[in-house]
Amino acid sequence: MAKVTLTINSRHYTVGCEDGQEAEVDLLGRDIDRRARALANEAGAVSDELVMVLVSLLLADEAREATKARDALVRSLEEAVEARDKAQEMSEHIALEADQEIRRVADVRDRLEADRDAALSAHKALEASFCAMQQERDALRAQLEEARQALESARLHLEQRRDEQSTLRLSEENFVSAIEHMAKRVETVAQTLLAS
Repeated sequence: MAKVTLTINSRHYTVGCEDGQEAEVDLLGRDIDRRARALANEAGAVSDELVMVLVSLLLADEAREATKARDALVRSLEEAVEARDKAQEMSEHIALEADQEIRRVADVRDRLEADRDAALSAHKALEASFCAMQQERDALRAQLEEARQALESARLHLEQRRDEQSTLRLSEENFVSAIEHMAKRVETVAQTLLAS
């Protein structure tokens, strides 16, 4: 065990300490000496025992304040740990909600993609149907044009036949008229012959 000699308020004290702690004990002795000298100067002519009591009271007060500070610090640390735990719990809750929201958004995205794919398929089917309807329309237009041309041809043929019938009727009427005229002339000739 090591020994350290301390000088406190002009008096020497030899104390024991663990090996290697000499410098720390010497530093503590110097602090006590500084405080003792200051108190002796303030108090005037007082005994060394009273100075040591005053230093002890001062150190006890500082120790009590340090204990209070330590307790307050411990409480602060405990509150900080509690706040950290609450924050961690809240963070986990938020992370869980965020994960659920991400899954919900992913589900919505998947449904939208499925709807988009279905809409694209329907659009392609409509395009194919539209193309088929356009082809059918073009075919119907061609048939309609053929029918119109056939109808026009039939109309022209009917008009031609009507003109031919009209001409034929006129020819028949002329022929009948000519025969009637000829019959009258024959009758006239016959009456002339009979009269002579």
